[in-house]
Amino acid sequence: MEYFLIVKTIVDFCRKESIPCVGRGSAADSLIAYTLGITHADPIRFNLYFERFLNVERAEPPDIDLDICWKNRERMLTHVYETFGHDKTAMIATVVTFQMRSSIREVAKVLGVPEEEITRLTKRLPHRPARDFQSILKTVPELKGISFDSELLERIFRIARRISGFPRHLSVHPGGTVIAPDRITNFTPLEIAAGGLVITQFDMHSIEKLGLVKMDLLGVRSLTIIAETASSIQKKRGLKFDLNEIPEDDPETLQMLRDGKGLGCFQLESPAMRGLLRKMQIENLEDIIAAISLIRPGPAEGGMKDLYIRRRAGLEPTTYPHLALKPILEETYGIILYQEQVLLVAQAIGGLTLGEADVLRKLMTKSRSREGVGYLRDKFLAGAKRNGVNEETARKLFDWLTHFASYGFNKAHSATYGILTYRTAFLKRHFPAEYMAALLNNPGGYYPQFAYAEEARRLGLLILPPDVNRSEENFSLEGNAIRVGLGSILNLSRRSITRILEARRERRFQNGIDFLVRSRVNVPESKSLIQCGALASLDLSEPRLLLTAEIFFKNQKNAAVTRALSETINLPPYSIQQKVVYELHYLGFSVTEHPLKILLKRQSNGKYVSSQELERFKNRRVTVLGYGVTSCRVLTARRESMKFLTLEDPDGIIEVVLFPKVYRRYGALLQDRGPFQITGVVQSRVKGEANLIAEKIRLLEWKKPAGEPLPGTVHHGMHRTQRAANF
Repeated sequence: MEYFLIVKTIVDFCRKESIPCVGRGSAADSLIAYTLGITHADPIRFNLYFERFLNVERAEPPDIDLDICWKNRERMLTHVYETFGHDKTAMIATVVTFQMRSSIREVAKVLGVPEEEITRLTKRLPHRPARDFQSILKTVPELKGISFDSELLERIFRIARRISGFPRHLSVHPGGTVIAPDRITNFTPLEIAAGGLVITQFDMHSIEKLGLVKMDLLGVRSLTIIAETASSIQKKRGLKFDLNEIPEDDPETLQMLRDGKGLGCFQLESPAMRGLLRKMQIENLEDIIAAISLIRPGPAEGGMKDLYIRRRAGLEPTTYPHLALKPILEETYGIILYQEQVLLVAQAIGGLTLGEADVLRKLMTKSRSREGVGYLRDKFLAGAKRNGVNEETARKLFDWLTHFASYGFNKAHSATYGILTYRTAFLKRHFPAEYMAALLNNPGGYYPQFAYAEEARRLGLLILPPDVNRSEENFSLEGNAIRVGLGSILNLSRRSITRILEARRERRFQNGIDFLVRSRVNVPESKSLIQCGALASLDLSEPRLLLTAEIFFKNQKNAAVTRALSETINLPPYSIQQKVVYELHYLGFSVTEHPLKILLKRQSNGKYVSSQELERFKNRRVTVLGYGVTSCRVLTARRESMKFLTLEDPDGIIEVVLFPKVYRRYGALLQDRGPFQITGVVQSRVKGEANLIAEKIRLLEWKKPAGEPLPGTVHHGMHRTQRAANF
């Protein structure tokens, strides 16, 4: 009980400070956690069982995980240290080991390979153990063109394989926090991590064996997005908005998800999940909860996902291995989908207690201890006999249970996340401006920021450029439009952003010279601001502003001299193409116009099919244009590499499949975001799920504006990443 109260203390602090917080994982199986306000999924309504969380047969202590608003997690952690004592509290360490990229990087560095050459190699490598490198070198097309000396490369690989899996250093667990009953140094050695946090030198598994109170306090961006959206709704619309009063089975929200338009919604936006929701044709929250469990690799690879969909659609009859299991498995069409069902099946057939059944579940899915499984198997068979089940049937049922136990997912976790995912979908459908602004202000989702900016535009929202007289630090709302924040501009420091906002509060900037004098930005910052359009409200001519700034800085920031010289300058503003080029460079996305629209105007040959039209061309060969937003490399049954590529065009998302032969031929082109011209055959098994089986791929390049430098990087908001602009 003390553990529950410790967690409740943290939750109460979050509630008091308006920090979004929710318990997840198996803790949601607990009615006590629900009544204390730690979790928000009703265990009675969702048929959750306490023994999945805690039972007398459980050897290790319980574990309650809390998801916290990521922007306020540090504040919450400070409270935890102050409340329970700095001498009793620490973050848990995790042991970082050498993997393929890190081992090759370290060895190459020691052998004197230049940093740029190391980066050129490692950024193309998949995240796998170094011992797999020889096969990767032959199967990953992105590695074509590596100019390493072969003898040196062989030596690097040979040494890298030997250190693969070795400990590299201690790091901080993403959320693991431990509280000791006495001085924590009586239980575990400590060290100070790079960020100044005190961490244990034991990892989570060792901490568990010590019996210390452990919990995961994880920062989650979706909680922040939901809270910021709700706050924005109240401020903008002047109405009281309570997330708990959102109608649960809103028809418009469910239709949006059935149409595969869940991009930007927590847990629902990946290509696989959007496709699954279309196939399922979801009808309520319970369907979303089931989808969260079905989408994992195990059910998909084991054929369980397709079986579930067929039975749900009535294409195949629902059968049960035993009539006694119908009440347990009816909601999942005769399939064990949830770990809680494993417990109930073992109890109903084998007469095991729910605690014993949970031990059996763990043995089946984790350790697979022959001794432990054998003991419980005998007890299961004996119980089945007492329940009137003959031995042959009981053995088949046990084998069947063992098979599905490996696929089962914690329903309590699915229910917790199902509620959150539904809320994000509801907010996107009914409050798109507020939701998309919050989404853009909290980067780090499944897709890069530019994909969310284009999704906002597809929802009918106007994206306004940054403006030194109107923009806040972050994205903000202006009516039904979203204004880009100053924090999105490359090279602009936080100190300069603060000065701009403070100077503007005194009075608006009147012209370019007034801005340069009062904001005190430096030369690179002034160039970034001008070229991305942030000074357009002061002067529509970017070249004139650039020349004015150059005169200003060359004349020791003399405003009078600058004003006298600039009055004679008459230069035309940037063309639309120039604007788009610089917006992509400095913002990471375009504001003036979608870059592909300009490209389409310049393409005189060939017809292109948009993402919205793809369904009409089923089984036909078409050509599409798009920017790459995400990709996934997988291995086929023959151990060949293939790739799934997600493209974005002005109208939506296109899913492209590159089978091994095509991937080997064109995969080397896929190191940047494009734009790509791809020809292939449209495939559509379910209406609304059309994708493209690629045959030919071409990387397109635009001619740069005359006399202008070609930008070489694109960044996504405050998360800058190196990418080719390809203009």
